[in-house]
Amino acid sequence: MLTVYFTILMIACSIGDEGTVPDGTAKKDVMAQYKKINELAKQVETAALELESEIDESRRAIEQGSGLQDQTQTLKQLVEEVEKKNQQLQQEVEKLETMLKINAGD
Repeated sequence: MLTVYFTILMIACSIGDEGTVPDGTAKKDVMAQYKKINELAKQVETAALELESEIDESRRAIEQGSGLQDQTQTLKQLVEEVEKKNQQLQQEVEKLETMLKINAGD
């Protein structure tokens, strides 16, 4: 997950200043898509870090006698959140790839 984020971040940083790109151009659309992907990647990263933290907390709680089922339910919800956000990210990356293929023919 983080690999995708860093790759996209590196590409986005190398594109240049979007302020000089006229509205309605393909480059402007691509830049907007990069920004959307960057934001989604940050959300995935944050959700994954929350999951990692909750796993540690759950492990400690179970060691101290907390119910396994309660801890499992919490983790399951967080995993589903990470998966949902990652799926959204992957869909946006696919859109970007399509945009780049279309624009490569220009």
